[in-house]
Amino acid sequence: MKSIIQEQDECWICRMVYGVVTPASDTHHCLHGSMRENADADGLTVRLCRYHHERLHDKGEFDKSLQILAQKAYIRKLVSEGMEEDEAKEQFRQRYGKFFEI
Repeated sequence: MKSIIQEQDECWICRMVYGVVTPASDTHHCLHGSMRENADADGLTVRLCRYHHERLHDKGEFDKSLQILAQKAYIRKLVSEGMEEDEAKEQFRQRYGKFFEI
């Protein structure tokens, strides 16, 4: 599924954190491990340059921020479809088995 977080094919971290446009080379699943398949199906991915993708996996940089970003995007999508916010939060919790503190 297409990302519900990002439309541009540029590194999300370079753009949002540093204000620089860098071409993306990798797709990163913001929710990984046992949550990866659902994240892919729900469009909870961002595009990253190779440098930031490696830093994220090697050092965990921005991992928590991207998890929270994905959670917010999922809830926002459900609310835009007519679901109450508390119900959307509970659906995220049930689908992903956790809720990230914001």
